[in-house]
Amino acid sequence: MGMHENSLTAHRTNQYDARSRAIMDSVRNGGPGTDRELALRLGLNHRQDTAPRITKLIELGALAEIGERRDAQTGKSVRVVGLPSPTDAVTSVIQAGCDQPDLFAGILTPDYSTSEKKR
Repeated sequence: MGMHENSLTAHRTNQYDARSRAIMDSVRNGGPGTDRELALRLGLNHRQDTAPRITKLIELGALAEIGERRDAQTGKSVRVVGLPSPTDAVTSVIQAGCDQPDLFAGILTPDYSTSEKKR
């Protein structure tokens, strides 16, 4: 049995953009984290609320698994995700033909919005 047509339509029309963007903003602004930590930063109660999108962002190359640590709640070893290196991000955009390059903002180009240029 395949996916329900509504699920396929949502997938094709990128209905997950808002949460994916929120996850990316959280990593950019708050640094690396586990699935659960990122969910909590976004005001969500369960790691399952972010895990599928984090996995997709890793597949796209927008995020990278950068380590692991013990989950405080379960005691299990879990992934820590963060921003990929700029080289890895560029490679992912090219290979995937990513139609959402703005997910990579701040990785592919410097983000000067939080720093002042001194002359």
